[in-house]
Parts: sequence; C-alpha cells; structure tokens
Amino acid sequence: MAEVKEITVFSVGDSTNLKTWSNVPYFFTKTLELKGYKVNRVNIEENETLFNLYKYTAFAFLKLIYRNSNHTYFRSKLNYILTNKKISNALETYSNTGAAIFLTFSFTVPENFKKKVISFGDWTYLYYISTFLDRKQKWFERSCLEREKQHIEKADLVLGLFPLSTTFIRKNYSNTNVHYLGNVINSNFELN
Repeated sequence: MAEVKEITVFSVGDSTNLKTWSNVPYFFTKTLELKGYKVNRVNIEENETLFNLYKYTAFAFLKLIYRNSNHTYFRSKLNYILTNKKISNALETYSNTGAAIFLTFSFTVPENFKKKVISFGDWTYLYYISTFLDRKQKWFERSCLEREKQHIEKADLVLGLFPLSTTFIRKNYSNTNVHYLGNVINSNFELN
C-alpha cells in the first residue's frame, strides 16, 4: 500500500473509543496514522432501536425454536441494506480514499468501488457456528453466510487475528491472499 495515502476504515463501533472491540479498532487506526496515512473512520454499528426491536421479537422467537441461535440484528437483511447505505455514503464523502479496510467480514464495498479492499477480523460467522456453537448452519443463517463468503472472496487481502480461524478461512473460501496477522495487535505502535 505504498501508493495509498488515505484509508477509510469501517468498524462496528467507534474506532476512537478504546472500549470498542477489545480496543483493536482504536490501536489499528492509530497505528495507521502513526505510519503516515490519513484515516477516515466510519462507524457501521447497528441502529440501537432496530437492534432492540429485533432482539425482543425475531431473535427471541428464533431462540425459542433454536436454542443456540446467534442470528442477531447485525446479521439481518435490513441491517445489511442500511449498513451498505452507510458504506456507500462514506465512500462518496471520502472519495480520495485509496483503500477500504473492514474490521469485520460481514460487509464490503459496493460493486463500483475499484480500489483496494482489505477484510480483517477474528473469525467468520461460519467458523463461529461450526467451532463455538458446534453445529451446522440453520436455514435463516444461509443468506448472511453467503454474503460473508462473497465479501471474503472479493477482498484484495484477508487478514485473520487467530491462526485456527485463518486456516479455516483458507480451507473454506477461494481467496488465496489470506494471512494470519497475529492476535496481539491491540497495543500502541509507538510503544513497540
């Protein structure tokens, strides 16, 4: 990314807040700035009202039928549509960005974005379902799993935080540019 001077980072939560996702977005974006990049931070966190509405209706219903369901509003089609609108608006606002970095595998850029795309995360939803929930995917999870698959396979670079989840990505997705970044990245670059 030597020619890239401006990067837009999409995170689920405020990347200026140390409490967001074990402070990974904060230190990740700070390190990019210390390396000389202009960083545009975009919070793609769900709408709190819609999150709660889903939690106490659809999610509650799914939990009654499927006890180990974890299909929250974040993975819903409505959130996907609204978040994609946020992403498109941000890329229009930050039109000089040379790369888009997503600190989640659940979202990516629109089709007309022709610059570098990096997907970065701890594990995919499929990994979570098969490893932590120890089960097969359910019918209502298939569409978000398919979207995530498309995002990973479309990315120019995929970075995993954990060795086992990175190996899982290499085995289950067609993208060949998948690398293990390391899981101790939530520290200040200046201290290292």
